[in-house]
Amino acid sequence: MNFNPDELFLKDEGFEHRKVKPLSEKELHANNITLTVKKLLELKIGEKSELTNEQKKVVEQLAGWICGEGKPQSGILILGSVGSGKTTVMQAFIRYYNWLYNKVIKEYHSKVLPMEYKTKGIDYFYKRPIFIDDLGKESASTVEYGQRYDTWGDLFAVRYELKSLTFATANYKLDGQFKEIYGEVITDRMKEHFNIFELVGESLRK
Repeated sequence: MNFNPDELFLKDEGFEHRKVKPLSEKELHANNITLTVKKLLELKIGEKSELTNEQKKVVEQLAGWICGEGKPQSGILILGSVGSGKTTVMQAFIRYYNWLYNKVIKEYHSKVLPMEYKTKGIDYFYKRPIFIDDLGKESASTVEYGQRYDTWGDLFAVRYELKSLTFATANYKLDGQFKEIYGEVITDRMKEHFNIFELVGESLRK
């Protein structure tokens, strides 16, 4: 019998969450994301507004990810200071992503995850693409039908193994507060699980 170890891993070949768009379309997607962010800003503040230079940089990174730059089959984590607009940029991007790929990715604030676990069960969130806003603000643990979970740690451990597509925003640094909250193992795996973009700048809230 001839043994070929490659055959044991054939099922992992061709794994992808989406079809990567041609790099030649990067400017098109950047423009479309920008228009979507502007529209969302208008809806939120009641007037037209331009993107900051830092927001434009993140939009360019998001467009690059659509076209295969970075880790195209991994999710996206936008880190940034309070009020920098990272949630708005990500919300607009998710709207555009849903339109582009005909998907429905739902948004959950991290603080509502415990209630969602109790309503739907934590296994509901294992595989489906999701967007978690304000990661790190959730309660440390959740009790569901007598079973205690680390609210993010236990969910992320499964999503990491399944390569589930995750989008998130957070105020914290991976090697700072996140390491204190989740520990070194989870934090290290988050670096692999996400494309990490940073939106710096002072708060834009008035």
